[in-house]
Amino acid sequence: MAEDEFSSEPVREFCTGDHPGNILQNLKGLRDTGTLCDIVLVVGNREIFAHRAVMAAGSQYFASIYRSDYTETHASRIELGSLDAGGVETVVQYIYTGVLRLTLGNVHVVLAAATHLDVLHLKDYCRQFLSDNISLGTCLSVWAVADLYDMDQLKEQALKFILDNFTEIMVMEDVLELPMERLLELLFKDALFVDKEEDLFELVVRWTKYDIVNRKAMFPKLLASIRTPLMDLEYVINNMKSEPLLKEFPECLSLTDEAVSHLMRPQLLKESPPTSLNTRPRLGTLKDVIVVCGGQSEAVLEDGSRWTIANVPALAYIIDEDRWVDLKGSPPRNPVEIFNLSDTVYVANKGNPDVRNTSTHKYRFFCYNTKMEYGARWVLPQGMELELPGVMSNLMRGGMLTATTPQSVFLLDTLGWNSATSSHLRVMFSFDTITKRWHQLSNLPDDLIIGYLKPLVITVGEDLYVLNGTTVFRYNQSLGWTRDSFYSLPWHNEVTVLQTLLKANYSGLHYSALPESSGDLMDITARIRRGFPNPNLEGCSVCVYKKDIYVIGGLKDYFMVDTVYKYNCKEQQWQEQCKLPTPRSCAMCCYARVPYRAVMHAKNHADCVVPVRLED
Repeated sequence: MAEDEFSSEPVREFCTGDHPGNILQNLKGLRDTGTLCDIVLVVGNREIFAHRAVMAAGSQYFASIYRSDYTETHASRIELGSLDAGGVETVVQYIYTGVLRLTLGNVHVVLAAATHLDVLHLKDYCRQFLSDNISLGTCLSVWAVADLYDMDQLKEQALKFILDNFTEIMVMEDVLELPMERLLELLFKDALFVDKEEDLFELVVRWTKYDIVNRKAMFPKLLASIRTPLMDLEYVINNMKSEPLLKEFPECLSLTDEAVSHLMRPQLLKESPPTSLNTRPRLGTLKDVIVVCGGQSEAVLEDGSRWTIANVPALAYIIDEDRWVDLKGSPPRNPVEIFNLSDTVYVANKGNPDVRNTSTHKYRFFCYNTKMEYGARWVLPQGMELELPGVMSNLMRGGMLTATTPQSVFLLDTLGWNSATSSHLRVMFSFDTITKRWHQLSNLPDDLIIGYLKPLVITVGEDLYVLNGTTVFRYNQSLGWTRDSFYSLPWHNEVTVLQTLLKANYSGLHYSALPESSGDLMDITARIRRGFPNPNLEGCSVCVYKKDIYVIGGLKDYFMVDTVYKYNCKEQQWQEQCKLPTPRSCAMCCYARVPYRAVMHAKNHADCVVPVRLED
């Protein structure tokens, strides 16, 4: 009966929401004043006071000590000599407060203390902090720490950052302090991003000489990881073989000699690569390519009829491999210009997506971004869009030119139509690649005509030259527009040759810089003209790589062709190269350098012909 009476008594629970926090705060206050502290953590010369119960509740390390019959179970002093005092203090503060303050200066010692003391969540916080702060200055240390503490995901992230940015990292002094095993791991990676293999050889030499006494014996092993067959033959002979370190190891000289013998026979290197040498290009190795965009192609149907195809894919011709590949991603529609700015390909298109607005026309400059996580794509960079007044007077590609210097993009436009004056707008703008802003410059001269057949545009230093036949317009930001004598230009013979090849060609030719000396071309101008296999070719694309001239596609007798011709300046001979996948005319092209991974998995067009020497 009494039980029933008690069970019918009212019951109510009360909960203080901040009670756990208040308890922790009070315990911290006791620790700060040294009250009731019953354990001392000795780290070097420093003593850190705490309470056993609190440490056992917050650390699995201490919980296991006090639940077992260890010597330290009843000890009032526990030695933690291998840890950093500041790191241990930060961990203890976290146990008492639940608050952790991490910096780049303390995260490594805090992580070491948290791992040793086995504090819940603390290791994850350190991992997250390191993950959020991977940079050029921290990536090598994060990679080492992640490996030490078995943080596989963080290790992968740091390693990927190192591989993707090794061009900048390799010039830092931190890389010279890497242990041999880590440097070797990087050198063996296909995904290592470097401009050229020669840079890695120079890094290996610098790393060895950084501590020559202890590292000299490691040099042969590191050298074996360098992909010598991918290096320039002249560099191997003149620079690499003269390195004193090589002469001290016969195996190094033997390796270099084998590479030289294969480099002197590139066709043999391609057909039967040596088993003792790694000939795979690295994903980041910059490949010299000719990018072809725009123009028209054609298809031949079963009945023999031909159909013109617009919006054809962009292609890349890999020069040293003599093959064509498709560039990933759809290029911009209606392209009007193509140029190379700092080894990045840009394509300009024009038009106005808002058909209701007839008072302006726009230019957009898309770049082929090869550094995107999900693959190379055409993207519109910040600021690379320009809206100009005036109705677009026509949709032909004539009337607009671009040129580049290392810091600027010039746009010359005569497409806008001023209805008030019944005349074309003749404007000139420059885009500053540093500030990402457009600036209007002086208007074009009245007698500079940018018509159906586009003139050559050449930049020399900060000066801009527009060549229309033998008429030369020169622009300097200080002097404005002036006229020069064509025959006074030191490279007029070279330009004459190129203008001949550009007969009825719709694309201008862009130079980021002229060759240092055009003497070779000047001496053989007549031979180039006379030896060209298709003198009646029209609508072709012309590109200059070093001193070699490439003539791509075009029209012959009103039919599109797929031929590609190269004038080999060294051999003074025209050669037929790998054909285009499909006939093409009126396309634009320019030279560029793109990472190998941008073209490695691209669709390969294997119907290439072996280069053929063409007789005069």
